[in-house]
Amino acid sequence: MKSIDREEGHNLIKKYGGKVTNAPSSKTSFVVLGEDAGPKKIEVIKKNNLKTIDENGLFYLIKNMPTSGGNTKAAQAAQKKREEEDQEAREMAKSMAPKTSEMQKSQSCQLWTTKYAPRTLKEICGNKSLVEKLQKWLHDWLSESDGLGFYRAVLISGPPGIGKTTSAHLVASLEGYDVLEFNASDTRSRKLLEESLNKVYNNTSLNGFFLLDEQTAEKKKNKFVIIMDEVDGVSSGDQGGIGELNSFIKKTQIPIICICNDRASRKLLPLDRTTFDLKFRRPDVNSLRSRIMSIAYREGLKLEPQAIDQLAESTHGDIRQIINILSSWKLSQNSMNIDDGKNAAKAAEKHIIMKPWDIVGKFLSGGIFKHTSKVTLSDKIELYFNDHELSHLMLQENYLKTQPDTLNSIVNLKQKNHEHLKLIENASEAISRSDLIDFMIHGPQQHWSLMPMHAVFSCVIPAFYVSGFGTSQYSFTSVLGNISKANKLIKYLQSIQTHMSLKTTGNCNEIRQFYVPLLFDLLLRRLQNKGQDAIPNIIRLMDEYFLSKEHSEYILELGIGPNNGNLLKIPSQTKASFTKQYNKVNHPIAFCSTIATNKSNTKHNIPDLEDILETNPEEPEELDSENDDPGKDKFIIENAKRNKKIQNTAKKGKKNSTK
Repeated sequence: MKSIDREEGHNLIKKYGGKVTNAPSSKTSFVVLGEDAGPKKIEVIKKNNLKTIDENGLFYLIKNMPTSGGNTKAAQAAQKKREEEDQEAREMAKSMAPKTSEMQKSQSCQLWTTKYAPRTLKEICGNKSLVEKLQKWLHDWLSESDGLGFYRAVLISGPPGIGKTTSAHLVASLEGYDVLEFNASDTRSRKLLEESLNKVYNNTSLNGFFLLDEQTAEKKKNKFVIIMDEVDGVSSGDQGGIGELNSFIKKTQIPIICICNDRASRKLLPLDRTTFDLKFRRPDVNSLRSRIMSIAYREGLKLEPQAIDQLAESTHGDIRQIINILSSWKLSQNSMNIDDGKNAAKAAEKHIIMKPWDIVGKFLSGGIFKHTSKVTLSDKIELYFNDHELSHLMLQENYLKTQPDTLNSIVNLKQKNHEHLKLIENASEAISRSDLIDFMIHGPQQHWSLMPMHAVFSCVIPAFYVSGFGTSQYSFTSVLGNISKANKLIKYLQSIQTHMSLKTTGNCNEIRQFYVPLLFDLLLRRLQNKGQDAIPNIIRLMDEYFLSKEHSEYILELGIGPNNGNLLKIPSQTKASFTKQYNKVNHPIAFCSTIATNKSNTKHNIPDLEDILETNPEEPEELDSENDDPGKDKFIIENAKRNKKIQNTAKKGKKNSTK
């Protein structure tokens, strides 16, 4: 639309009680047609004979809409539904009211998330069927704890803020279990996790000792459940905490509830066969509305239903964040409409670092460059800084895969292709200039103050020219792989040049341009064409230039164009024969490595820091003047005995010779 963008149109319709869908259907009342309507949507509109209006028609419809919603059946049904929701919120708020004044005073200092934590299954928002499964599993634990085919642990997964930990605590409380909660991300290693679990394996609950009924107390003492929160933060690997947790689950006599956010993490694979998997989903707006309305009514906050929808959409169904937003809002205001809800959600928005695929999608989708967009230049530069090392490389990899929006108004195909080439030229020119800026940033002088300019030339300007309709999946940059491959080939070339330097005088560039193509023909292509008959001549040529068998593989990878190694088809039998004959004979060595002398195998103790920094070293003992007689030294006495023994042996030899 001309004066408002898509998001503003959605908010305007929702503000006055309308419902917005992204695709038309037979149940759609009106379809607002913009400038660039898709042909598929127009086909659906004609097929279902839907009413279409433009931007002015939308404004006229809102302007002339009755304040009560109208007299139609749909309007009356919507009004009746709102009244039922208000009545349900009032009844729920009354049931949540504290019974005594002391309890009311204690709850006034609590956080809203603690104060209005669910106490029954009816107060759970969303995932009620999964919570009931969790309760049934915990209820059947005592009867199935030593049986086969029963999961000894549960793994609850889902996004943060949707009630995973709250549901675990609630179910444990309803089934009469005491809770021992561990944050697995604090005990990441195997040793720490083992120590934590062994402390509670044969433990008892203290709550049982304070019960009056002895029979109930005896049951209560050994009835508790372990909650392992954030298990995806435990270290992975054979020696990591996940392995220890998994082995503990296999032998445990205590129910264990594991909670994580990222179920797809590979480090959680050992838990697939030992845990009962419960995947929680984000609750929808309908399941949140009555609960939020009851909390607002209880706290004296006047809340419009559209504001709840806006909060749920902005927070992606995070009920904990919604309650915290309302708690902060109540400190200064007593009411909230849809605009207030949008502003409050934006102020409390969590800053999430975007991934490279999301960044390039934002730049190339075209939405941020439309004339109705409110995204500023600073916002576009900030988008680049989410990952300034990869964002420009990702855009360079994918900027040719789009159909620019500026070409939609051109009908002539030839003119459209010509304009498309101009847009690509302008984008390529900006990317080339950004490469010069990047050299100034990462070069010898390192002008880091040019980073915003690099963001403009590497991402903003190219995306401005080519953004539009494109592929749904963007490719990862190939620059990093090409750099790694280039470094590997440079090492191969240096090795070849070093060994051939005894026979040639060329540098690496000359070896690459002249010798490598010639060696490819004389070695590899000859082996392909002539087979085993050419092996002796090939080995002789390699020995003449001090090349080894590995260098033939290097030459194969360095081949390009007609000398591409992938085009070379050498039979495996010929390769085996070449390897066998090459290993049979000796070959000249270009450089002889120095022979390392044998080092003593004795191990010496390495002094620690305290030995090195010892402040009071032991003083040498003073020699006693009475012991200064050298004749009493044991080393002198031993040497004298040894010399006397040698003299006696010499005398015996002389006597034997005279005889």
